[in-house]
Amino acid sequence: MPARRRLKRADLGIAKTAREEKKRARDAKQKEDAENARMLAMYNEHVLGVKPTPGMVPLSAIAPAAPKPVENREEVGSFGD
Repeated sequence: MPARRRLKRADLGIAKTAREEKKRARDAKQKEDAENARMLAMYNEHVLGVKPTPGMVPLSAIAPAAPKPVENREEVGSFGD
């Protein structure tokens, strides 16, 4: 009979601690979110015909903020001068 190889948790993909489980879950969620974003971009481009926009918006495309009105205040004299 051939000798049986002892399987380890790492070989089976079983997490050793709760921290490791959380890390794997977080990594899986990030990977899934990235894939969903990629698929959404492809859907928008090919099905809807929306051209992809670059990640950065040029400053020339942003309108300047309207200036706030300045109130005219009376100067108040200080005491003790």
